[in-house]
Amino acid sequence: MRQASQIFSPCILAVVAATILSGCENLTSPARDTQLNGGGPYWLDYSATRRGTLVVPSDKLIKTCAEPSPDVALSTTSNVDAALKAVATPASSSSVDATAKLDFAATVVELQKRTQMVSFLRESLFRLCEQSLNQQFTSNQVLLQFADIIKAARDLAETDAQIAIDKANKSALALKNAPVQQTIPPAR
Repeated sequence: MRQASQIFSPCILAVVAATILSGCENLTSPARDTQLNGGGPYWLDYSATRRGTLVVPSDKLIKTCAEPSPDVALSTTSNVDAALKAVATPASSSSVDATAKLDFAATVVELQKRTQMVSFLRESLFRLCEQSLNQQFTSNQVLLQFADIIKAARDLAETDAQIAIDKANKSALALKNAPVQQTIPPAR
């Protein structure tokens, strides 16, 4: 009869191998902060599936700018399947067959396609937030820039809507002018 340590050692080996093969991803903290200046702003960063945030202490207030979300998300899966199977041998002594399967997969998942307006809006507002934290604008200038960004985004959205309407009208006209083919079933 085999000892318990001989039975479970393949399983332990499989778990250790899975941990080593999964790399640094599972050993790195999903969120880290980096001090940019002594007592000044710092940057919070996350894994590729999350956003980062710029944090600036200001007197008793904390000001932040959230980074636009990434365009792709990394989906990582790690599976470890282990099975212990008791096998009876013809000599009526039992033994244990230990098997382990390691399965690692990393896939990049593309997020929903962003429209031109959404991309413009998210990037512009983040840059405006950064500039306001750097105190490059007065409060009134920030409000004026914000209004300009919103107007430009509205103009882009209206243009996208008009393009969609034009395409729909063109398709409807093409359908209306298309010859109609009718088939008459044969008489019985």
